[in-house]
Amino acid sequence: MKIFRNIVLLAGFLVFSGYSGPGTFTDENIRYEPVNLTAEEKKIVAKLLASSHSQYDPKEKMLAKKLGAWNYHTDAETGTFHDVRASFTYAAGLLDIADEKYTQRAFDII
Repeated sequence: MKIFRNIVLLAGFLVFSGYSGPGTFTDENIRYEPVNLTAEEKKIVAKLLASSHSQYDPKEKMLAKKLGAWNYHTDAETGTFHDVRASFTYAAGLLDIADEKYTQRAFDII
């Protein structure tokens, strides 16, 4: 009986959440679908990501940036900080290009 109840709850969640099949999600206004880049688009994104690879800090699993002066987003004037937004953008790009050597890095960041 417990299994049946869980199945009913899951089915209700899927119906009311806007789930419309594998890889899609629909709410009242927007339908979300996975990004499928062409080979040419993947090359462009890979080229844009190339400069970020050297900023990746494997210990902290984020992109690191050196501070040289005061910034509005931190009280520190110098040192290294890990940029959350840039790291997530980088991870999304790594997943978009679907290069197996960077997939684990993307999931580590996320």
